[in-house]
Amino acid sequence: MIYADSCASCHDAGRAASSGGALGLSLAIGPTLPTPSNLIHLTLEGIAPPNGEAGRFMPGFANALTRDQVSALIQYLRVEFGRKNAWPNVDEQVAKVADEVRAR
Repeated sequence: MIYADSCASCHDAGRAASSGGALGLSLAIGPTLPTPSNLIHLTLEGIAPPNGEAGRFMPGFANALTRDQVSALIQYLRVEFGRKNAWPNVDEQVAKVADEVRAR
């Protein structure tokens, strides 16, 4: 439900090589990495091009999703799109990254 409500409208549409659309998550490497850290950072902080430059954009969800929702989303992405077993200790890793993001 979190993915459907927060991510699917962009990521399920996919993108062409030169479009501004979101990456189809079946092509993403984040859900396949050994740790969820990169995917947690992307989810909480988003992606923005440098000021004044064109580029891909994804909003951060640090203020839109609870930590429990982020943990559930990260595990869903891992299993559904990474086609791998869930990561251990995701709740603790989400809390750590969320604290880092908030401290900035």
